[in-house]
Amino acid sequence: RKMNMLKKRNNKKLLLSIFTTFLVVVLMTGSVFAADWASFQKDNYNTGATSDSVPTSTSATIDSVDLPNHSWYGIDCTPLVISESGTEYAYVLTSTSSDVRAYKIKCSDQSIPSGWTDGVVVDSDGGFHLSTPAIDGTTMYVAVRESSVTKVKKVTGINTSSPSVSVIKTFSSSNEQPNTPIAYEDGYIYLGTWIDGGTGKYYKINVSTGATDTFTPASGNGFYWAGAALIDGSSGTDFVVFGGDDSKIYVRDRSDLSSVNTYTIKGSGQGQETGAAEIRSAICYNISDNEIYFTDKGGYVWCLEINTVTGALTYKWNADIGTSTSTPSYVDGKVYV
Repeated sequence: RKMNMLKKRNNKKLLLSIFTTFLVVVLMTGSVFAADWASFQKDNYNTGATSDSVPTSTSATIDSVDLPNHSWYGIDCTPLVISESGTEYAYVLTSTSSDVRAYKIKCSDQSIPSGWTDGVVVDSDGGFHLSTPAIDGTTMYVAVRESSVTKVKKVTGINTSSPSVSVIKTFSSSNEQPNTPIAYEDGYIYLGTWIDGGTGKYYKINVSTGATDTFTPASGNGFYWAGAALIDGSSGTDFVVFGGDDSKIYVRDRSDLSSVNTYTIKGSGQGQETGAAEIRSAICYNISDNEIYFTDKGGYVWCLEINTVTGALTYKWNADIGTSTSTPSYVDGKVYV
């Protein structure tokens, strides 16, 4: 894989940290994290940036922990890093043909704490797992496909040796795959599903009651890796923004997922490309300039400006970088993808 760096007009003082997931969890000895990495690309803006120091030496010490995997199953979602009483732990989901388990690993010495040695089963029948969980306090939220249906679960007491797993919501459709990262805020999670030969949906789910708001696009298979950015509005309406397999960016009202705005990247008009394709990246939001960045499988990285009063999207630029499902990061006047 290659990384493309695109210069932008403003300078912001941050450091970029990019996490790459293999079939083992990779941990860097001696690293100290000042801020948690509690969701897919750190936060609900999917910034992928941290002010923490990161290893820069080509001879940095790297330790690894081997976790169960089978055939093409394994770790297909981002590890999360949480500080508990000053000690950093990585949380990661790994799958086999038999189940999906959550593991907790102490970053400083790669040890697995009591109660987590064999992992915590979050999906009892296994298979590939693409949805990155989200952590709030001592609770981890996960979305799995179990017994042929999608289930949203919570793992409580992750800071203890006896975590507990319970179901928040079981979906009725037998075809949906929960293939996007989870975004969590103020008692609600947001995630999308994808259906091979059908149309997936985007959901807002109350983590206490399971009450659900749903958005179904008019076409396309739904949402694959297309994580949402949660953007606060400046005039009473807050937004959830995500892309879809139909080559559209959706701005929805965060209160009920009702429509605010839609932008189509595929076409022959201004601010479009005839070769644009499925949007399979999450949305990265640059709060300083009110800009969002994302990629599509047709080969472009995009920048749109969002009006935080109306939710309107305005085309700024795109660049031909080759097919990508990578979520961009923005730091120091540049977009990395």
